[in-house]
Amino acid sequence: MQIGCKKRQDEFIENMASWELWNEKFNYLIEIGESLPDMPSQMMSSHTLIQGCTSRTYFKAVITLEGLRIYGRSNSPVMCGILEAVRYIFDGGMLSGGDDDIYFHTESGLIDHLTPQRKSALLQIIDRIKNADDF
Repeated sequence: MQIGCKKRQDEFIENMASWELWNEKFNYLIEIGESLPDMPSQMMSSHTLIQGCTSRTYFKAVITLEGLRIYGRSNSPVMCGILEAVRYIFDGGMLSGGDDDIYFHTESGLIDHLTPQRKSALLQIIDRIKNADDF
């Protein structure tokens, strides 16, 4: 994994740890979600729609010469925050393919505090990062 991704995952974990209560952590996610860039409308299709999520959440990771490019959009403020965190951590980075490349969701405890639908969505997002398509 590119060093930048590891450092940014560690920063996310540290930021989440700075909030004591989970409602504060979710407020932090909602706040950072407000800066999520728009996903190009031509990318929002049944192929990028996250299945099983109660919100309309789209996600695509593509490999370019500059590294991973992360695109996402959701009508849920919490999912927008998760997408923005993922974009911040992985956009421009590269993964080595190891199972321990992506750990921000477990080390921060986030995965354990999501509804089953959001947990499933986050795991689909992580799977799509690991299996990113060439642009």
